[in-house]
Amino acid sequence: MPAASVADTPSRETLLAELVVLRADLAASRARADHAASHDPLTGAPNRTAFRDAVADRATRAGPFAVAIVDLDRFRLVNDTLGHRVGDALVCAAYAILYDAAPAGAMLARLGGDEFGLLFDAPGAPAAAMECERMIRACGATLDVAGHVLEGAACAGLVPGAMGDDADDLLRRADLALGDAKSQGPNHVCLFDEALDDALRLRRRIESGLAQAIARGELAMAFQPIVAREDREIVGFEALLRWTTEEWGTISPATFIPVAEETTLIHALGDWVLERSLAAVATWPGQYVSVNFSPRQFRRPNFVGYIVERCSRAGVAPARLQIEITETAIFDDVDHAADTLYRLRQMGFRIALDDFGTGYSSLYNIRKFPLDALKIDRSFVEAMMREREATAVVQAIVHLAQALGLAVIAEGVESAAQVDLLGIAGASHLQGFHLGRPLGDAETLDLATTRFLSDHVGAAAVATG
Repeated sequence: MPAASVADTPSRETLLAELVVLRADLAASRARADHAASHDPLTGAPNRTAFRDAVADRATRAGPFAVAIVDLDRFRLVNDTLGHRVGDALVCAAYAILYDAAPAGAMLARLGGDEFGLLFDAPGAPAAAMECERMIRACGATLDVAGHVLEGAACAGLVPGAMGDDADDLLRRADLALGDAKSQGPNHVCLFDEALDDALRLRRRIESGLAQAIARGELAMAFQPIVAREDREIVGFEALLRWTTEEWGTISPATFIPVAEETTLIHALGDWVLERSLAAVATWPGQYVSVNFSPRQFRRPNFVGYIVERCSRAGVAPARLQIEITETAIFDDVDHAADTLYRLRQMGFRIALDDFGTGYSSLYNIRKFPLDALKIDRSFVEAMMREREATAVVQAIVHLAQALGLAVIAEGVESAAQVDLLGIAGASHLQGFHLGRPLGDAETLDLATTRFLSDHVGAAAVATG
């Protein structure tokens, strides 16, 4: 092979020039990698990592500042009903609005999903809150997103910061404030309060205790009768979970069920409740047991197979189990929900939509999904005694259900006057303390055996529950 000539050897200047280009390419590549690691690919905004670093850096310098987390309302609904393409377009549109409305010198980041982080200087909490409220109002504009007209809405959690504060602690507090804002409805801004920290500590204690509750034998079942309004026949019982501890006494389900639903504990609790409920209904002369299933339970893999297997093991026919779900469970995944409910209904299971009227697409839900009954939320029943509008709502629900061939179960019935009003409205079934408090296994069996609830039996149930 012939040797290379001197003319073929690159000159020193050429090598230096190529080295400069190579270094520039490497620098550009590193810059792109650094940018990708610290920025959101959809909006181009700084990401959570960059935002956390910026908060930590700001806390090393003097002067008051504020950290806020902004969350878009109904974002999941947009994703589920219009698709992720429209959801992504909504995120970009919201980012542009927030960017334009942000205070001068502020940092706006996308933390993930439909959440944005805001870091800005503010002379105090009132001034910071005013800035956040102004931004939230800007998000309330009507948006044309990918050919769809959407009403914008958002909430924000806010925490003031000062030199020496811990970045992770500030973000945690802003997130707690955001949760408080979301619980109050759209377009709210909430300032962090120390009580939120206390609530978080209590939640962690409840979560820890709940994880041991089954093993400690602290859980118990109670069953409340569901009665036909016209003849007082006891057609079923709703299964209700009770938790009593030595430290706290009896803990309200309204306190511990939300904690369980936010964790995987809901599956262990749900398994226990279903097992005990099926064991109980197997001893009754013919009534069904109505069991609540949370959205997380409803989404578990092969939910239909799970229900069928548990009923088969307990020797309970499908018609003896009523599956109660909420509108939230349905709308988490419309296609999956429709398929699941149709399969369960074809097998003979009863399906009831719980807390009807409190969700965001009631009419759409009952037209699309196979149901046996609607359960009117207790808030409407209670309001009937003082608000004509509530009575009109209940009457409208009943008429709609009758047109679709569905039973209507009114919850929270606590007086004879409410029974009369619900009779006028046309509700087919009643449930509440006036008809019977939740009872233990033995008392429930005795009541089920009577088959009909007389006034005397109802009063006894109230007195002994």
